[in-house]
Amino acid sequence: MPIKQSKSSKKANKKVLVVEDEPLLATMYMTVLKRVRADIYGARTKQEGEKIITRIQPDLILLDLMIPSTTIQDTQSDYHDPVGFQLLREIRSDPKSKGTRVIILSNLDADEHRKKAIQLGAIDYLVKASYPPQAVADKVQGALDKG
Repeated sequence: MPIKQSKSSKKANKKVLVVEDEPLLATMYMTVLKRVRADIYGARTKQEGEKIITRIQPDLILLDLMIPSTTIQDTQSDYHDPVGFQLLREIRSDPKSKGTRVIILSNLDADEHRKKAIQLGAIDYLVKASYPPQAVADKVQGALDKG
């Protein structure tokens, strides 16, 4: 079930999707992002993320790499190719979402993940343990302001 959207203001027209499966973290990030000038949406699985992306065409996606999936082909993912990368590939291959900014927000702190994220088209890679929620919100606002 998708996480309900929250609106930061009635005039907001930018849209941010938070794809995070851990309920406490999802709530924390969505709460802190209320200060960003955008409508905030949430998804807990790859499939929920796909549906919301298609429906709202977000301006920015904050994407965890270690998200669950319900399809057999996605269950083949592993440490080196987590489900979040599969969703990022889909975003980049779809003409409607190809230009959507994506910031990876993960606890995976390996150079291979950082490099792969950038190669796949992410604009930034944030390690959750290194970025307090306010700093994440600042990064999101900065990315929204650039486009």
